[in-house]
Amino acid sequence: MSNRKVSYFYDSGIGKFNYGGDHPMKPKRIRLTNDLITGYGLHSKMKIYPINRSTFEELSQYHSKDYVKFLKDVTPDCKEIFTKVLDKFNVGEDSPIFDGLFEFSQISAGGSVQGARKLNNGETDIAINWAGGLHHAKRSEASGFCYINDIVLGILELLKYHPRVLYIDIDIHHGDGVEKAFEKTDRVMTCSFHKYGKGYFPGTGSINDVGFNKGENYAVNFPLNDGMDDESYFYIFKRTIDIIMNYYQPSAIVLQCGADTLAHDPLGCFNLTLKGPGECVKYVKGLGKPLLVLGGGGYNPKNVAKCWVYETSLLIGETELSNILPDSNYFQDYPEETKLHIETLTMKNLNEKKHLDKTFFQILEHLKQIEPAPSVGTRTVPYETLKFEITSSEEEDELDKREEKGGYLLEEEEDDEDDEFSWDEEDNDFNLSSTIDYFEESYDQLPSFLLINNKIKKREKQKPILWIDNPNIAMKNRIQISLFNNINKFKHNSNKDNIIIIQREPEENIENKKKIEERGKVIEKEKEKEKEKEKEKEKEREKGNGGERGKGMEIEKVNENKIQQKQENIKEMEIERGANIEKEKQNRNQEEIVNGKGNVIGKEQGGIHENITRNEVNIDHKDKQYNMNVNENGNIDRMQILKENEKKMETGKEEMVNLNKNDNEKKNHEEQTISNNEKKY
Repeated sequence: MSNRKVSYFYDSGIGKFNYGGDHPMKPKRIRLTNDLITGYGLHSKMKIYPINRSTFEELSQYHSKDYVKFLKDVTPDCKEIFTKVLDKFNVGEDSPIFDGLFEFSQISAGGSVQGARKLNNGETDIAINWAGGLHHAKRSEASGFCYINDIVLGILELLKYHPRVLYIDIDIHHGDGVEKAFEKTDRVMTCSFHKYGKGYFPGTGSINDVGFNKGENYAVNFPLNDGMDDESYFYIFKRTIDIIMNYYQPSAIVLQCGADTLAHDPLGCFNLTLKGPGECVKYVKGLGKPLLVLGGGGYNPKNVAKCWVYETSLLIGETELSNILPDSNYFQDYPEETKLHIETLTMKNLNEKKHLDKTFFQILEHLKQIEPAPSVGTRTVPYETLKFEITSSEEEDELDKREEKGGYLLEEEEDDEDDEFSWDEEDNDFNLSSTIDYFEESYDQLPSFLLINNKIKKREKQKPILWIDNPNIAMKNRIQISLFNNINKFKHNSNKDNIIIIQREPEENIENKKKIEERGKVIEKEKEKEKEKEKEKEKEREKGNGGERGKGMEIEKVNENKIQQKQENIKEMEIERGANIEKEKQNRNQEEIVNGKGNVIGKEQGGIHENITRNEVNIDHKDKQYNMNVNENGNIDRMQILKENEKKMETGKEEMVNLNKNDNEKKNHEEQTISNNEKKY
């Protein structure tokens, strides 16, 4: 298909930009490329267009307005003012601020969007923008030397006309920014061939990274190892693209041609010559689809220029370029460079064929899971509805509410229970059941705001609501929305413009529900712990009660032993006293005999001797000696002894009573203590 129309987009100011003296990204490589294109005379075989630089609004079709405004306002001289947002937008050493940053981004994006429009309008078959291909940039973040993702903007432009777009990335680094933008939609399939391994930027692009929700299995990643050569590279490239074309059948293709896969690239680790990526470009051209060709990585400027001029020649159908470089204005800075083609390095190819085949068959299994074409939607879809599928964060989910001053309308809609959804049943273009099917896919991606016809509509509802104004017109224009699963209500108001409003439950409500559920789980765990503690306390109480009872019984036993011992002591005292009385009688009889009066003396003294009891004698138990009282005549005063002994006996009885009383009180006190402890536990 050598007769295909080719358009070439170039801005002569692109070479003046400089990331910094030591930075590997050199915009001058694009100027070197153009120098070789004109040197070989290829420009005469293409339609050349100066690039229309993208406007703020065009860049904001994908990127957040805050981020685009930052790029527009920041300069190296005033970057200190933006210190707080530099980290937020990931601007720093890899992606630095330099003079003309915003202008550079406008040129890069402008060529890609302009090329996509030419393809949509049928003005060209192939559009080339070597200043594009900056595939790492995210919606609100710079990454990997990329600030504005011109590829995403170009694809969005193609999607206004083409139902399915295939994106192919042959840069040595994974095309993470493009995959991220479209990972939730089936309208774009991304396919990246790249070095993948620990520590290699950007660290994404595993074979298992296949997309999400509606976009599941629409992201294809072919991870590769060091040393990849031309033969192996084209082998896996052709097989993979063949099966993708068979399963997906895209109506347009975007090809990113990063040249850092070449041997001698300071940031690369492959061993390709110009032939390797050249064969890939030639093969994609032969597929006959509208084709947008972009630049990308590549950090050996002279080799990058050689690669892209060679690929340009293949795209316009030039049979063979001379290996001798033509005279040029800028290549004279490299006087040692005289030949077009480059040599390989001496390095081992770590990509074994069996490993490549295994990866290929894994990809094939993923592709078998997608809906075969043409079941994938074939209708033209406005960008506003597609925006549901390309957003990927909380910030991305919500359109800029601060744009009220810019003419957008924020308004609350009253809920009218009587205003029911209606449509013309004879209008076959509108099908309620198929519309509901669209909404049963992925409710999680639904933003709180939707912009259509330059108006922002907002609903303060916790349940999702779909509102279609003038549904016949909406469906005739093929407004396709492939989102959420809980349809609450359809409403129609013919007095309004053709607007679709969709509201999901606010993020904070979802978060609060999660927190409540988590708190409930924590409370349940705490209750379980409290129950365990109660069981442990119960066991300790049982052990403690047993100990108190045992202690009480032991005290009671000791008290009984004390009482028994005292009773035995009293008995011994009584026995000893009786024995002493007997001895005292014997002594008295001996005294009577000594006095010669015998019993007469006893009688004269009133016979009281016969009434002397055992209590006459006071016994000292310590020395076992008698201590008897005598009167003034030297005789024993037995009456006095008797009285004293009786008094001592009474005292002994009182001591016994008090001892028993004290023992009983102690026993009662101990029993009361045990009882109180049992009640306490």
